[in-house]
Amino acid sequence: MEDLDQLLVELQNVSQRTRNIYENNESETRLEPIVLNRNLPTHRTQTLNLIRPDSMIEPEPVPKSLNELDQLLDALSKAKETIRKDTQNQISRTANSTPTKSISNIDDSSRKNAKSIDDLIETLNDTTETIKSNSKKKSSSTKHSSKKSPATKELEDLMESLSNFKLPPQTTSPSTHVPPCLSPSSEQLPSLKETSPAPQQYPLCHSCQQPIIGQIITVLDRSYHPEHLRCTACNIEIGRKDFYEKSGKPYCEHDYRRLFAPKCTRCDQPIIDVMITALNRNWHPEHFLCELCQRRVGEDGYHEKDGHAYCRECYMNNFVPKCLGCKQTIVDTYIQALGGHYHKTCFVCQECSQPFLTGSFYEHDHQPLCELHYHQRRGSLCSSCQKPIGGRCITAMGRKYHVEHFICSYCTRQLQNGTFKEYQNKPYCHPCFLKLFA
Repeated sequence: MEDLDQLLVELQNVSQRTRNIYENNESETRLEPIVLNRNLPTHRTQTLNLIRPDSMIEPEPVPKSLNELDQLLDALSKAKETIRKDTQNQISRTANSTPTKSISNIDDSSRKNAKSIDDLIETLNDTTETIKSNSKKKSSSTKHSSKKSPATKELEDLMESLSNFKLPPQTTSPSTHVPPCLSPSSEQLPSLKETSPAPQQYPLCHSCQQPIIGQIITVLDRSYHPEHLRCTACNIEIGRKDFYEKSGKPYCEHDYRRLFAPKCTRCDQPIIDVMITALNRNWHPEHFLCELCQRRVGEDGYHEKDGHAYCRECYMNNFVPKCLGCKQTIVDTYIQALGGHYHKTCFVCQECSQPFLTGSFYEHDHQPLCELHYHQRRGSLCSSCQKPIGGRCITAMGRKYHVEHFICSYCTRQLQNGTFKEYQNKPYCHPCFLKLFA
């Protein structure tokens, strides 16, 4: 409808412009360019420029064809209004009627209106031909009018667009379509005797090799009567129960679990639900226990020793080394010495509790000692300087001395010859002893 309105407006403009040309042709010496822009269904834009005629054209009365063109324009306007009113009446009339009937009425009305519009367009074409012939006659009588009149050319283009104009097809919604009822006939409904399968067309039971008419069970591309599908192990009927398949053979639930389900290492029963896999074996969760305390493990981890599972507490108390210094479990780095393990902070001298900064220690009675306390425990300290004796020594009065430290207690001369006198656990040379105590 919008395209038809646009065409009617343009036809009116062309008619008025043509009339003005004939009326004002005598007084005008130059015609301004007229641009006609129209957006027709073919989406073409044309610009028509009216060129000033080389010579003055003699005015003449308005031709009869222009009056006919005005009448046709009025008829087109009336046809447009008639189409709009008919469409609105059809929509209001068919609001309560069936969708199929309303659509058919609208289609009939549209076809009638389209037919009347086609008649009007055909009449317009005839009028255009008349205008063309008149223009040709006039141009032959004029000396410099070898070209067509701009208004005539513009009208020809407009009529060509009208001839190409078509009403859009009426479309119906799929949701409102009602398929026609088909009357039953012998051709549409074949007899039951013709479609009934022959006995040999029924699938054969894999067990009894008889046709299956009724319920059918298909297992591994084989068909069975429900009563003929049986467990491979116990031969009970499983056609109406849950069953399992293994290596192309059906089994009942009990036999399948008994024969093929994984077994628990502790109870040797099939595991149906949750399973724990540990130590290369399978367990029920409630049967995965600590080997020592028999408590359930696995939730917070477990420790393995010699193929057995242990909880953390039992493993730490029984298999983790203990420090020889503090007697506690070692869970971090440690020092291995004297056939045992020590925390780093516990490996010190057992007398002075000083760490072994040089990395070396002395052992006495399976205890780590520094050099001083090692010689002290062994009695290898010089009784005079209280330092360890590393070389030769002199033993006297139950004590040991460096050779250079075994001297007279009075004159401090070295007792080299090995003879001395003792008085109150002190060594003296002979002269000093006679001098002091004789």
